[in-house]
Amino acid sequence: MTQQQIIEKFTKVKSQYESSQKTFKQELSEIYDNYVGKMEEVVNTPYDTKENIPKLRTEISYVKPFIFSGEPEIEIEGVGDEDKDISKILEKIVNYRLSQSIPNAYEKIESWVHQAVTFGTSIIKVIWKFETKEENGVKTPIKDEPDLEVPNIMDCYYNSLIPTVEGQEYMIFRSVLNVETVKENPAYDYEVNGKKNVKKLKPKKFLASDVSNSTVQTDAQLLANQSNVVEVYEMISKDRIITIAEGEETLVLRDTPNSYGFINAVKFIFEPNTIPNTFNGMGVGQNTLG
Repeated sequence: MTQQQIIEKFTKVKSQYESSQKTFKQELSEIYDNYVGKMEEVVNTPYDTKENIPKLRTEISYVKPFIFSGEPEIEIEGVGDEDKDISKILEKIVNYRLSQSIPNAYEKIESWVHQAVTFGTSIIKVIWKFETKEENGVKTPIKDEPDLEVPNIMDCYYNSLIPTVEGQEYMIFRSVLNVETVKENPAYDYEVNGKKNVKKLKPKKFLASDVSNSTVQTDAQLLANQSNVVEVYEMISKDRIITIAEGEETLVLRDTPNSYGFINAVKFIFEPNTIPNTFNGMGVGQNTLG
């Protein structure tokens, strides 16, 4: 496909997903406002110095440790009494490798759980990072390790009527990145007329928040002061990975086969939705606000 065809396809898919998620993301915005104390539904503490504490945040801090405390990160249980000793040994090995192989693994898993407890739905991406350093014309690997990413659920686009990640035709993930960071990424090698698109990348000016993504959670003044950044969208299917940058102009940065052979994301829901066969779950936020 040409660059224009890729952009048109991306725009069509993103628009369809935005329509199906509109009510859900409005709900998330309301929950977030409550979580950070922008709403009046608070309770007073019974202390001499009165402090207003959002009820939602209090409930989440109570519930989350029951799901994931981080001690240990992964717990292994044996089938019978004879498995107790080997289970403890395997548990130590797995958690050691996890902490050594994935930077800040505990914090990333906790973030995944925290988002699900709050909003009902959370996604974690399992990726592989490979970086090389070139000296005297020879490239030497300097990083070859797994990693985890937890995108803001407001920046995830998918078909809400398809209940599983495996069933999604595409999933789209949005990031806001510094222009120089994007230009330095060797994976962004899409060319037009023999020239890499990433070299033409120029920053985007955020004029207003967008209710379909996380800018709606950002202070208006902070949003207006953003400079030298672009929006980067990664559209993933079982077959391909397409990266689109929306800066001063919309550019394709990558269009490559998906070497994983699947969408490398895992969904976690806090509580199943009352409506079966839908992607999103229910969280403490929905339960608290009613």
